[in-house]
Amino acid sequence: IYGEGPTQVGGGMHGESGGVRWTAQDIRFTTKGDVLYAYAMEWPEDGRIVIPALANSAGRVDRIELLGSTDALRFEQTADALIVTLPSGRPVDFAPGVKIRGSGLV
Repeated sequence: IYGEGPTQVGGGMHGESGGVRWTAQDIRFTTKGDVLYAYAMEWPEDGRIVIPALANSAGRVDRIELLGSTDALRFEQTADALIVTLPSGRPVDFAPGVKIRGSGLV
């Protein structure tokens, strides 16, 4: 699992450094086949997941779905980041994970 975000994990043995408060800017990635999955560690207050690692230079994004749904999400891929707009009303009870399809991403 790879990730990006502002949260720094402390050193030491497991549990020594206290709890870490993850944010919506902390993103973790996994893959399966040619599909990239991105997980925000918290539901973003503004309803948008911003992923700098998937800016235009990372490859082309064709389709994004919220895990637990097959509906396509709106997104914009810019020179600075991939910006994913989540559905309103928070349709899932867990932190958002998205399924990302495209070319050059995996």
